Amino acid sequence: GDDFSLIDRAEFVGSSYQIHVSKMAIYVSKTWYDYDNFTYTQKTTITHVDISDPAGNITVRGDITLPGSVFNRYQLDEYQETLRVVGHFWQNQSSNLWVVDVADPDNMTVLSGLQIDDAGSLMATRFAGNRAYAIHLPRTVDPLYVIDLEDPTNPVLCDILEIPGWVTHMEVRGYKIVAIGVDDTDGWRAAVSLFDVSDAYNAVLKDRVLIGDSY
Repeated sequence: GDDFSLIDRAEFVGSSYQIHVSKMAIYVSKTWYDYDNFTYTQKTTITHVDISDPAGNITVRGDITLPGSVFNRYQLDEYQETLRVVGHFWQNQSSNLWVVDVADPDNMTVLSGLQIDDAGSLMATRFAGNRAYAIHLPRTVDPLYVIDLEDPTNPVLCDILEIPGWVTHMEVRGYKIVAIGVDDTDGWRAAVSLFDVSDAYNAVLKDRVLIGDSY
């Protein structure tokens, strides 16, 4: 119990990291701003850290830079030798999904990309198997996006479900999503929602419970 010791460590320059951990790797995400032609562009560099050695030695492998910001860990997900990433642009309020081939960690490459939304702030993201889900707070309606990732070279936006208010966190249980957020139909009230996404092309808000009084 008292014989813990440091076996290995890796250091990274910078700040504002988000990470995603799988059985064999840690993906370290760093969002930064590229200044070009009098314009700041958000970019995110993701580094593959190999933790597959049972003795505890770690190896920093390759990295890849993608457009957009990654500001929480739910925007990253490793699945079957791919890394799925949702990048968001604060300037023009748009989001893109990227599927990256990580079979060779020293040479990660983009397999595909898909624009999810071009008019709203990214509020919540979750990956589950061959699906991705995202909630945006746009200028007009508040949509839940259902994305099919069965073919990593061709992600498909299947459905956009308009909902009252918005969601800040989702938990996926099979083809049900439990979400917490805000209902804004009568003030701002905390809300717990249940979505049925068994049909990717027909997402349904099954129930919603409001908590507390207005605001």
